[in-house]
Amino acid sequence: MAGPSQDEAHESNPGSRVLSVYDALMSAGSRGDGKHLLLKVWSRAFDVHDASDAEDRVVALLQALRTEIALVRAMAAKEGMHDQLIDPGLGPLLGATTTTVLSIPWGNQVGNLGPPHVRLSLAMCAWALRGAGETSMAATELGAIQTQLNELEQLMVDVELEPFVRDFVERQVRAIRHALSLYRVNGLTSVKQAMRTVVGDVATSHVELQATAEKASEKSKSLLGKAAQLVKRTAEVCDHLSKIKKTGQEVYELSQHVSPFVTPLLAYAATKI
Repeated sequence: MAGPSQDEAHESNPGSRVLSVYDALMSAGSRGDGKHLLLKVWSRAFDVHDASDAEDRVVALLQALRTEIALVRAMAAKEGMHDQLIDPGLGPLLGATTTTVLSIPWGNQVGNLGPPHVRLSLAMCAWALRGAGETSMAATELGAIQTQLNELEQLMVDVELEPFVRDFVERQVRAIRHALSLYRVNGLTSVKQAMRTVVGDVATSHVELQATAEKASEKSKSLLGKAAQLVKRTAEVCDHLSKIKKTGQEVYELSQHVSPFVTPLLAYAATKI
């Protein structure tokens, strides 16, 4: 699902995120002949590439979307929207998230999702929740993190690595990529939760990481350094967007916790492969 078209960060809320997912789904569906299964269309909408775990990732994102739809419904009702205005949008979209329909051709679903009133209802929910917005990640920042992820994935294909290094980097890449996917559905909260797992993994592994790095190949050192850059950058972005304040000062929760563990590895990023 494409990120924001503008470079600057903007405001998003649960309603606008659900609307964005809907738009991505309809766009993905329009690129086929209607015979593709709904699972394939959702994969395109979520930018989930073909992989052995692609279906599991899509199912996890659909579960996250169902949670967000329930949140939008509750928040919109609290804002005074009647069910007659909420249901025409959220109802059809919720129906398309159930696992029982994933094996049905897209053409059998588009009749429920395509009428103009569906998008209009979702847009009304987004407008009603405009006061519940949070600052979104700028497209340039999101793209930079995705570029780092792609580079690391390609390096793991091209470079022979120590098993511990490969396993560690694969875990961080998988966790951060999944966090970015969840971010488009659930917003910053889901990314912070995923990043806390990443930070915990780095903290638990840092002693063995440093020991392995000292005697690892130049290729492995470079990969560890680039992975450390990725973790540090993603943590800093989360902190910047959340702007946690305590006693009058901003507290950089994630980056402060992870910095002592990744800083020793950052120097390896410049190692030539």
